[in-house]
Amino acid sequence: MAAADDLLPPPLAQLLPLLHTLQQYTTHITPYIALTQRAGTYLKTADLTTIAALLLIFYLSTMLLGMATRWVLGVVRMFIRLVVVMVVVIGGLWCWQVGVEVAVQRVMMLGAEVRGRVEGWEKMWAGGRGW
Repeated sequence: MAAADDLLPPPLAQLLPLLHTLQQYTTHITPYIALTQRAGTYLKTADLTTIAALLLIFYLSTMLLGMATRWVLGVVRMFIRLVVVMVVVIGGLWCWQVGVEVAVQRVMMLGAEVRGRVEGWEKMWAGGRGW
């Protein structure tokens, strides 16, 4: 027969000792809790159970949020790597097809065009007429 720890997923199996400890703790402090008053009523174990449930929900939600964040960042990293590999492969094929001299010449022309447009935008943003 499999133990209860083997049947649960790893995060929940790690919580079993914590829940057992909480149960022992609440049974030991119940007489002391009954002495305290809260708004005219006595504090019950249901309130401690609610606090424990809220703490458990908070822990699980932060764990899920962490997993979702890691997944999203992994997808973003994979997409960036894919774009870089595609640019290298397509650029290599284009360079091989047109020749190295023509490719260098066209890249230099493209760089000059981009530099001219950026300078025009800088003049326009500075208040001049860059058109």
